Amino acid sequence: MTITYLDVAVVHIQSWLSRTPLLRGRRGASAMVGEATKRATVDQLLSTRQLTALAEWNEAAGEVDGVISLRLHTDDAGDRERVERDIVRHLRESLPAASFRSQWWSGESYAHALSEGSPAGERRWPELVAEWPPGWPCAWCQRWPATDELPVPLHEQDNDESQQQTQRRGLCADCVRRAKAAGYATSHGKQPPAERRLAEYLDSRGDDGDIDVPDTFEALALLDRGEDRTHVATIAADGNGLGDFMRRVRDHAPTDSGDLPRRINQATWRALVDAIDAVSRPEVKQLPLVPHFIGGDDVLVSVPAHDAWRFTCRLQERFTDRLRAELGEMVGNLDPPTMSAGVVIHHRTVPIFVVVELAEALLSRSKSEWRGELAALAWHDITNEGPEPTRRGSISLDGLRTHWEELNQLRSLPASARHRLVRLAAGEADAAELDEHLDRLQLRDYVEPFLRSDQINLVDALRMVRWWLG
Repeated sequence: MTITYLDVAVVHIQSWLSRTPLLRGRRGASAMVGEATKRATVDQLLSTRQLTALAEWNEAAGEVDGVISLRLHTDDAGDRERVERDIVRHLRESLPAASFRSQWWSGESYAHALSEGSPAGERRWPELVAEWPPGWPCAWCQRWPATDELPVPLHEQDNDESQQQTQRRGLCADCVRRAKAAGYATSHGKQPPAERRLAEYLDSRGDDGDIDVPDTFEALALLDRGEDRTHVATIAADGNGLGDFMRRVRDHAPTDSGDLPRRINQATWRALVDAIDAVSRPEVKQLPLVPHFIGGDDVLVSVPAHDAWRFTCRLQERFTDRLRAELGEMVGNLDPPTMSAGVVIHHRTVPIFVVVELAEALLSRSKSEWRGELAALAWHDITNEGPEPTRRGSISLDGLRTHWEELNQLRSLPASARHRLVRLAAGEADAAELDEHLDRLQLRDYVEPFLRSDQINLVDALRMVRWWLG
């Protein structure tokens, strides 16, 4: 029996989430997309619009933020289009400025349908374009005309709802919804789905389900264990070669792989919790993390700057381990995918859309340079290197592990010694003068590993350990 499946997804989701410069705007958007695409909302929509005879929630796909997956009860093209348009209309009303993609698949099961590699059909629903003249531009996104005035926090750091100072600002239809949906993490109300699900995973292993997540980058930066508690790191991560891996798993275990997307999503969440454990401190109540988006094998989070290296490495390590555990015998002799990452270290005041765009570019670089075959990460420090990414190559996870203790040793040098070494190694002196400096101050043992490394040169190592805890 051939079954038709319909998937409607929010596309370019990171661009849409980062449409506003404030973390609060992104938090509201995350709550919006989670509410619009959760199962309960979709079930009610199908019932209200009398579509239950035509479609139901696709159990095999699991629940992934930003994706509505349905199993159709009909193969009639007209009925499928009716369901599709009603779902897109619902998403457009809920997420005015987002872009969508609908795809339909056919097969004996969802796994079989996806194993074909490409959908039977696809339609794009791009972001609406504001008409001209725009009138007053939206105070948040500056892209659509303002349609309403709302009292919004005057400062990003106002995370106490009772004490905040507000100012009425003209916002567009999309940003109005963001402002109303944002809520505050510390009040445990209007939680974005990423925070709610993180609480569920922590609660499932015996932790308190009410988690405290910083509401602002300022609050997150204050959790840093370094001397300068003004910086955070935003990390974008993504599995390597998931599409090809899923096809090979379905070939190996066609009858068991129906819920493969759900298992991958669960492995990602469990790896995230492992990474949080690696940087958490029992004496600190708040989690050292702001989860922006987690879905499927995609992760976008921010952590205190000095936690970035350990967090990212643990996330990459555990992603592969968790996948292997979740899939069990389904994997057979296949090697589970690895994960690549882009890491941006930045001051807490840098607009979020700037760092997200840069993190995504670095993620793409790490995937491209290692052809998605190994876990790797690319990084950039906006404060000390400027807003544009350097030509620095990405680092494989194995390469970083190899140099981990050597980076610890380099970090143990006084800051003044490291700053002097950066100037000399970056071109202020010739090779002979650098050699003389190393021998005179007995620094050669600290830097020699990076003078011969093919992945981390001395200058990059010195810049890395600026934000290193080991």
